[in-house]
Amino acid sequence: MKNKKDLLFEVLMIAIDAGRAILPYYGNEDYEYKEDLSPITQADKAANKVILEGLKKISNYPICSEESELEYEKRKNLDFFWLVDPLDGTKDFLAQNGQFSVNIALISHNSSTLGVVYAPILDEAYIAYQGFGAYKITQCRDKTLQDLHNSLIKIPQDFSRTRGIACDSVHHSVEKMQNFIKYYDLECKKLGSALKFCALATSEADFYLRVVGTKEWDSAAGQIILEESGGLVLSYEEKTPLSYNKENIKNKDFMAFGIRALQKDGAIFHIYRDFKNNLGFFSKKPN
Repeated sequence: MKNKKDLLFEVLMIAIDAGRAILPYYGNEDYEYKEDLSPITQADKAANKVILEGLKKISNYPICSEESELEYEKRKNLDFFWLVDPLDGTKDFLAQNGQFSVNIALISHNSSTLGVVYAPILDEAYIAYQGFGAYKITQCRDKTLQDLHNSLIKIPQDFSRTRGIACDSVHHSVEKMQNFIKYYDLECKKLGSALKFCALATSEADFYLRVVGTKEWDSAAGQIILEESGGLVLSYEEKTPLSYNKENIKNKDFMAFGIRALQKDGAIFHIYRDFKNNLGFFSKKPN
């Protein structure tokens, strides 16, 4: 297997190239509906083509993409495969709010082991692999591969805030999330796509509760980035890390925590404690 750090940067370059393929369509409001009634644009298709071609050049791992899903019988016994969302946040793309991303993850034995989240409009990337840590790179498009290596900045953590911040979806906010924010008197930060995981990784937010259906390609890259920054992504019912390569590629409801939320002496640790013990808001009948 190729050196993981080299592989990570090659994947980053592919994500940046996919972002370049997306940008000419930004502002075009044309879209179609897929079978699940989610929208798909020419930008989704263009990015998917770039990513599939790029990943095939750097490895022989099979690829499962939102726009070209690999059936379970072909992936269930794989040691490694790529899990891709070529344009995460199509509704954000159509709304022209800039909060969409290219997500690429490497899955091994039901876990996400390497991830890249690239936001083309912001021209920012978040990258990680197991044991390497989580990093952010800005102004990506004009950088060579060596420049990207030299621009690596380990994601800093800010422990100065006392009030917690919860990420909420721009287009998929639900009453349970709003009640969670109100119950714990949290600030709310609205973000699209996998950028919510990245906000937790950078301590710009602390919590992300998701109870509206997501797929594995929505969360895999963001999960490893958050975990390598010191955070956690846990299923809502079982309190275990999200697992991948399931027969049904839908995610279970989950709760994501940034590193600040996990500090035992911190002002917001009680929310994680309540979650783990089904107390407070997380009890069947929260007070």
